[in-house]
Amino acid sequence: MSSDDGSELTADAEPISPSDFEKISISSEDKKSDSSSKVKERRKSSTSKPKVKTIRPGSTSNVQMNFVNTHEVHVGNNITYYSSPCAPAPDFVRSTSALKKTAEIKELLSCKDVVTKEEILWLSSHVGKRWRDVGTLLGYDCGQLDQFEEDYGRSGIKQSIYQMLLDWKNSRLDEEATVTVLAKALWKGKEREAVQGWVNRKGKPEPPLSA
Repeated sequence: MSSDDGSELTADAEPISPSDFEKISISSEDKKSDSSSKVKERRKSSTSKPKVKTIRPGSTSNVQMNFVNTHEVHVGNNITYYSSPCAPAPDFVRSTSALKKTAEIKELLSCKDVVTKEEILWLSSHVGKRWRDVGTLLGYDCGQLDQFEEDYGRSGIKQSIYQMLLDWKNSRLDEEATVTVLAKALWKGKEREAVQGWVNRKGKPEPPLSA
């Protein structure tokens, strides 16, 4: 190559081979790809949900959490309880199976003495939840037993039992309101502990009537 004055000029540039041209093209495409991926990461980070810090059980540190544009946020553990329909609790039944008819109990069951008010007062504190069964065996129907409970139940079940037994005694002749009748009703009505206590009480001096 010659200049205007006719001198020779030397060119610094060297010709580029086809393989070098391909390398340059690939390098340019890689830069574009890196730039595009960075833009996508920025967009992704700007639209992602805020992270929620997990609080370990037993931690006493105060942690402040900010929720922005969230939905159905749950904090804490999930606790699931499984339960089956509960069957009604069985009625309490005294352990009366061990109580047998001893000689003393048999003597009480055959006693022809008239029941005293002192004995009725004592029994009203020792007859339990089967008192209605005892009342049925003494000749009362359900309506009459309900009436005793309605009239005296506010003062406690003891008062209902006392009034029922007192009514039974007062409404019978002396030969009907006997120890044997009442003791048999208690025994058949599964109030056998009361019978056993009555036997233990027999022969002891009776306390003065206080009710």
